[in-house]
Amino acid sequence: MLSGILKADKGEVFVEGEVTALLSFGTGFNMQLTGRDNVYLNGMMLGIPKKKLLGLYEDIMEFSGLGKFMDQPVKNYSNGMKSRLGFSVAAMIKPDLFIIDEALSVGDASFFEKASAKIQELIGKAKAVIVVTHNMSFVEKVCTRALWLGDGIIKFDGDPKEAVIQYRQSLKR
Repeated sequence: MLSGILKADKGEVFVEGEVTALLSFGTGFNMQLTGRDNVYLNGMMLGIPKKKLLGLYEDIMEFSGLGKFMDQPVKNYSNGMKSRLGFSVAAMIKPDLFIIDEALSVGDASFFEKASAKIQELIGKAKAVIVVTHNMSFVEKVCTRALWLGDGIIKFDGDPKEAVIQYRQSLKR
């Protein structure tokens, strides 16, 4: 609902500012196009003008770590490479609200750390970041607040470490 994909059944949702959602690796990618072309395609789908993307391209490529693969078709990329590219495009535009849904669950440990640091940077710049995840380690290390939802009900809202403790205890019941 926050990203505008679904509408609320009841009530209303108001969002002020620019929203970027990275809902899964490679969302919106054209598998026949190169990584370079997909940076522009994906960025424009996120509402970024091509001129701005031209200025961001080097930063996106460097952050993704896919430099030598950028001119290869995305169909040849692993899921981790697609995740890296998708995250890199979304993270460089500095949205007001950044929604990530399990996108970080794919990829190597070094990129996970790099992406975690980038999310911390976005949080530090007073940007709101929402991560939808089952990765409790990520919640404990990166998040400043945790909201645990179960069956459409808020089960916990508060300290991430306490959220993880309560979530894990609920699994034992």
